[in-house]
Amino acid sequence: MMIMLLGIDSEALVLRLNNKICLLVRKEVNMNILFLDLSTKSTGYCISDDAGKMITYGLITASSENNISRIVKIQTEIIKLIQ
Repeated sequence: MMIMLLGIDSEALVLRLNNKICLLVRKEVNMNILFLDLSTKSTGYCISDDAGKMITYGLITASSENNISRIVKIQTEIIKLIQ
């Protein structure tokens, strides 16, 4: 298992766990954890609370032939999940 710290600030911690990107978002007392299985055509996600209870999960798909368009769509959907 490989864990790499990609970034940290007062509101979030970003880790790479094997090939998955994990965004740990800090809240006042509790923390939600966003797990991502990234790809350029589809990205799986799961959000859990800091107790390990799953809140939601899903799949973000992008069907455009243009790589940049797919990445922008997936990025936009991930930002919506964080907000």
